[in-house]
Amino acid sequence: MQHQTAIIYNNIIAWETIILIVHYKDSWRHMKIVIIGLGSIGRTNDVFRSEEFKSYFAIIAGAIAMVFISLVWRFEAFPQVYTTEEAFRHSLFQVASLMTTAGYTTTDYHVWPMLATTSLILVMYIGAMAGSTAGGIKVSRIVIA
Repeated sequence: MQHQTAIIYNNIIAWETIILIVHYKDSWRHMKIVIIGLGSIGRTNDVFRSEEFKSYFAIIAGAIAMVFISLVWRFEAFPQVYTTEEAFRHSLFQVASLMTTAGYTTTDYHVWPMLATTSLILVMYIGAMAGSTAGGIKVSRIVIA
């Protein structure tokens, strides 16, 4: 019983940490400020029409999907076996953490399949949105190119 409680507690902590990274990291903070600012003058829709905003979420969603699929379908043999929920949680956490250069990890992703690690390396290079202190190329430069 104590082991089950520890597993549940660790899962809750992991989800809370994902929310905190997404909520407090610079890119997300800048988006919230822009959304609140434009929302206060009735122009929230302008944020969602932004090419950078759309590209940022498309990159995040694509990276999460590729990591998740490679963990669930197991194209390559690797030592860890995840449930569907664990695979989604780890893929979401690692992509959010590495793209925003927060540097947190929940598991040893170095032993993951090549598709997953390649996706993570790509989001490290891409980085975050313009105005963020996160490292990387920045999404705005990718959109311009």
